[in-house]
Amino acid sequence: MTRHQGRTSIKGIRTHAKKYLRTQYNIDYKHAVVEHYRAFGIDNTITRFFASEQRDAARKRISKWNKNAYLISALASNPRTANHDRMRSPGIGTVLSPAAEEEIVGWINELCRDGVPVSATVLQLKAREVAQALGIEPGLFVASNPWKASFLRRYRLVFRIKNRAGQTSLDDDNELSCAFAAEVREWMQKFGVTKVYNADQTFVFCEMLPKKTINARGEQTVWVKYGRREKQRATAMRLADSDGNKFRPFIVFKAKSSRNAETQALNVSNRHGFGRVLWREIKELQDENEVQIYGNSTAWWNSSMTSEWTRYNFGDRTTPSEPILLLFDSFSGHWTDKIQAYDAMCNVHLKAVPPKITWRCQPDDVAWMKPLKDKLRTKWVENLRDQLARHNRGSGAFLMSPPDPGVIAHWISQSWLAFSTPTIISGFARCGFVHLHSVLEEEPDLDDTTDLVPQQQACGLLDAQVGDMSVLADLVDSAISINQ
Repeated sequence: MTRHQGRTSIKGIRTHAKKYLRTQYNIDYKHAVVEHYRAFGIDNTITRFFASEQRDAARKRISKWNKNAYLISALASNPRTANHDRMRSPGIGTVLSPAAEEEIVGWINELCRDGVPVSATVLQLKAREVAQALGIEPGLFVASNPWKASFLRRYRLVFRIKNRAGQTSLDDDNELSCAFAAEVREWMQKFGVTKVYNADQTFVFCEMLPKKTINARGEQTVWVKYGRREKQRATAMRLADSDGNKFRPFIVFKAKSSRNAETQALNVSNRHGFGRVLWREIKELQDENEVQIYGNSTAWWNSSMTSEWTRYNFGDRTTPSEPILLLFDSFSGHWTDKIQAYDAMCNVHLKAVPPKITWRCQPDDVAWMKPLKDKLRTKWVENLRDQLARHNRGSGAFLMSPPDPGVIAHWISQSWLAFSTPTIISGFARCGFVHLHSVLEEEPDLDDTTDLVPQQQACGLLDAQVGDMSVLADLVDSAISINQ
C-alpha cells in the first residue's frame, strides 16, 4: 500500500531515516542471558551475548532482566510465551466481542431517542458492566480512553456539545410546530388577513467580551480588561411582518426614577421615562437613528412598555378597521387584561407562540436573532479596534471604554435596518406561516465574518491555536444504526 503523502514541509525538514539501532529480544533469549550471568558473571555474559554493543548499555540491560528473573523464568518455561518479545500483564489488550459492542450501541441508540445524555463516564461504566456480565474479571477491562476512541470510530459515533435541552423530543416539537403553523393559517383565513406580524424582545449588553482569549500556556489565571459595564444592558424590541417590512425598534435603557412622584409621572407620560435635561439628548438620538428609546429602573420590558409599543405601532394607523394578526411569546408583560382589551379595541388579534418551542415557531428566533447578535458583535469588535488604534498613537496603559447608550442605539438601528426583505420573509416561511416565493428562496443573510476572525485576533480576543480536540469531550450525538 502506498504511504499517504502528508503535509509538505515549508522549512525543508525531513523525517529522519530509520536506523534500526534497537534490537528486540524474546523471553527465551532473556532467560538464557540471566542464567549465564548468574553462572559466569557480568563481564563474561557481555562478551558472549553483547560483544558488539556498548558495555554500559549491555550492563544496564542485563541488570534489569536479572531483577525480573523469576517472571522471565516462568514465561520461558511456557512454550506459548517463550517466543514473545514483551511481557504483558493479564488483562492488557482485553476487548469486548463484536456482539457485546453492538449491545452497547443499541443501548446508546435507546438513550439518544429518549434524549438522555451519554457522557464519556457513562459509556465507560456501561462497557465495564457488559464486560463483567461476560465473565471478564474486574480490572482486566477498564474501558480506557483509547478503547472508547476506537469504539466510537468503529460505529461512527462522536461526542458533541449539546445545542438544545428540553423534556420533549424533536419529533414532538415538530408535531407541535406543524400544528401551530396550521392554527396560524386558520386564523389568517378567519380574520381575512394576508400577512402576519411578529415581535420579540432581547437583551443587548453594553460589553460583549468573548469567552476566550489568547494566553500563554500553563497560566491558571487569564486576565482581561473590561469597561466597567460588563453587566449593563438594554432591551431591544423588534417588529416585522411576513411581507418583509421592518418597523422602528424600541430600545429600553436603565434610567433613575425621580424622587418626586409628580415629576416621575411627567417623565413617564411625556419624556419616555427620562428627565427633562436628558430627554433632549434622547429625542435627538431617536430622530437620528429611527428608533424609539425609553427608560425604566430595570432596562427590561414590562406591561407598560407593551402598552406604549402597541399604541405606537397599531393605535394610530391609517386603516384601523383592517385586522392585525400579531404573534407574541408567552412573556407575562404581553398578556395583561388591559393590553388584551386595548388590542381588541385596535382590531389586533394576539396569538401566543407555544412556550419551549419558540425556536421553531417564532420567526424572530428562527431567522433574525442570530444574525442580529452577529452584527452587534461585529460592531463591538470594530469599536474596540478603533480604541486600540487611538491608543497606539498615544502613550500609557490601554483603558477600555464601553459604548455609551447613543452608540448602542445606533448599533441596534443599523443592524436591524441591514436585514434584507428575503431574510425577514424567510423567518415566517420557515415557521410554516406563509409560502416563500421562488424568487425569495434563500437563507437568511449573515454578515460576512471573514474579517471578524483577524479583527478579534488583532484585539487579543480569539485563541489562534485551538489545540487537539478530544473525542471524549461531552455528549454522544445521534447514534447511527449498525450495519448488519
